[in-house]
Amino acid sequence: MLMSSIQVQLALKNLLFINYSVAPDRLRTLVPAELELDTSTDASGREVAFVSAVPFHVAELRSSLLPIMRPSFDQVNYRTYVNAGEGPAVYFFHMNVNSRMISAAAIMMGMPVSHEEIEIIAEPAPLTPDSEIRVVRCTIKSEGDYELEADVEVGGRHASIGPQDEAIPPDFITERPLGYVKSAADGIMKITVGHPHLDAITAHVNSVRATALESLGILNRDESSRPHSVLYVKEAVFRTYPPMLWLPRD
Repeated sequence: MLMSSIQVQLALKNLLFINYSVAPDRLRTLVPAELELDTSTDASGREVAFVSAVPFHVAELRSSLLPIMRPSFDQVNYRTYVNAGEGPAVYFFHMNVNSRMISAAAIMMGMPVSHEEIEIIAEPAPLTPDSEIRVVRCTIKSEGDYELEADVEVGGRHASIGPQDEAIPPDFITERPLGYVKSAADGIMKITVGHPHLDAITAHVNSVRATALESLGILNRDESSRPHSVLYVKEAVFRTYPPMLWLPRD
């Protein structure tokens, strides 16, 4: 009861959703049977599931568990989209941070969070000749068992370019108030998340490779370099609670 009353607030910056559409059968054996894959229908009428690499910078974390400290760190999550009868949700394959303190605290709560070297750089790019809109260029580099390399641009002449399949709305990816993850004890933990509606902007991809999703057997190398879409959120405040053991409904 005490843990359920503890709220954690995170100020996030430069949040990216690097999304891939895949056949659902590629994911079924990687997701606990208790969780139903949340799929959609693409413009060709095919059923598709999605996986995402989601890097972001935590500018500040506030919690009564850390009353004095306000840690900041970079994080990358790898996830797919599910529904367990409690609303739209995500299932996390891996969660990686570049803070040993945060990874140690998460492990103490039973969360499978790994420490990894991660660097997220977001900086204005020079104005292009055909645009007076400032472009923000985001570069992500992570090194470890689950590498991610990405170079994307937001704004300018790329601002109106949407995903390859307009049948899949951005909210399918961004509006997910629940998360599930397999715990170190082999149970399933549930995470409740709250945040304002995310007004995501579509980013232009210069290059990307999600080695973690290749290692899981979800994507091959060529597919890893061709995401379905990349969505960008400049900043947002998330509220969450410590993860709790999830017991599926009968």
